[in-house]
Amino acid sequence: MLSEKQIYDAKVFLRSYKDAIMCIEQTVIKKIAFDHYSSKYESVISGESKQETMNLFKFSKDFLTLNFMPEAKSGEEFYKQLLKIDEISK
Repeated sequence: MLSEKQIYDAKVFLRSYKDAIMCIEQTVIKKIAFDHYSSKYESVISGESKQETMNLFKFSKDFLTLNFMPEAKSGEEFYKQLLKIDEISK
């Protein structure tokens, strides 16, 4: 027959074991959630940055074409347009 002390020690051990298992389960759940959100965050960020880069490139190209560098009809005209941009950027 088991003594009260042995029963008490067994209950303490089982509670500690149960707590350890629950802690491991919670850690795994948090790790899975973190990995999921981390991958989603990376995909959103990389997608936005690529789109922003494309939008910025298009805006810059359109802005320069409309305001500073319409199609040059000669090399001299192109050179004058480059000088105009250089003066504005100073």
